[in-house]
Amino acid sequence: MKKHISCLPVQAEAASVLWAINLASAEGWMRIIIEGDSKICFDALSTKNSMPPWNISHIVSDVLSASKSFISVSFIWVRRVCNMAAHEAAKFALQSPMFISFSLDSLPLVLAIACKADFPPCSSLF
Repeated sequence: MKKHISCLPVQAEAASVLWAINLASAEGWMRIIIEGDSKICFDALSTKNSMPPWNISHIVSDVLSASKSFISVSFIWVRRVCNMAAHEAAKFALQSPMFISFSLDSLPLVLAIACKADFPPCSSLF
């Protein structure tokens, strides 16, 4: 869990990608796929020689620099309707006055429902 100062949604998404890249690196993963529903952010990350918006350009630069240490990195934009678990988790975290952490068996109902809807084969895990 990482707390982030309020900013524009595209900046929060870019910062989340940078955090995920750094986490993957710390875990020693060599092949990663990062998905998100900010088209502006993911277009900037996945299009070679693109000019990202100024408000995320420094974060995009940091992400692309850090991603060179991996064997394989993919940045994939997904529609929000296909990314409801992450959206609901972010919404839940924003409404919480404290740091939160969940395991598979302690997910709040709204998150469990979103996870089941996003990936039905995992429904048997809940």
